[in-house]
Amino acid sequence: MEIADQTYAYFESIHRDVFAGDPACNPSLAVEVVGPEELAGHPTLVLITPWTLNGMVFGELADFPSTLSVGARAYPVFAHSLPKLGPYRSINLVPDVSSFGDQESARKAARAYLQPFRNAVAKAIEDMSVGDRDRRDLLRGFMPKERDDPASR
Repeated sequence: MEIADQTYAYFESIHRDVFAGDPACNPSLAVEVVGPEELAGHPTLVLITPWTLNGMVFGELADFPSTLSVGARAYPVFAHSLPKLGPYRSINLVPDVSSFGDQESARKAARAYLQPFRNAVAKAIEDMSVGDRDRRDLLRGFMPKERDDPASR
C-alpha cells in the first residue's frame, strides 16, 4: 500500500528533522507502520512514533465522526491534511509512549489496537453512508429481533 510507505517516509523525516534528541521522545522507539489495510476504499494503519501511537484513516471523510469508540473507550478524532499524505483522520491511541521499553512492546500495543481500530473505522464509514441516521435508528425499534438472539428469549 503506497500510503503506508508515504506515511512512514513523512513521519521518519519528522522524527529525524524535528524530534531527534527531544526529551519528549522515547529513544527506544522508531517510526513504524503497522497493519495497513483498506476499508471501504480508505487506507487505514496504526503508526508508531517515538512520541505517540496513532490510528490513521486516509481520504475524503467529510462526515467522519469527531469521536471514535475503539474498544470500550471513546477517542477524539483529529482532521489533518498534509501535501504528501492528503486528508486523513488521526486517533491518538497511546499519547504517552514513554513506558514502552523497546520497539517490540510498542508493536505489540499497536497490534492490540489494530482490530478494534479497524472495527471502529468500518462502523464510522458505514454510518457515513446511511442517508438519514435518525430514521434508521427509529426503524430499529420496530424491527423484530432475530430468533437466534439470546436477548429476544
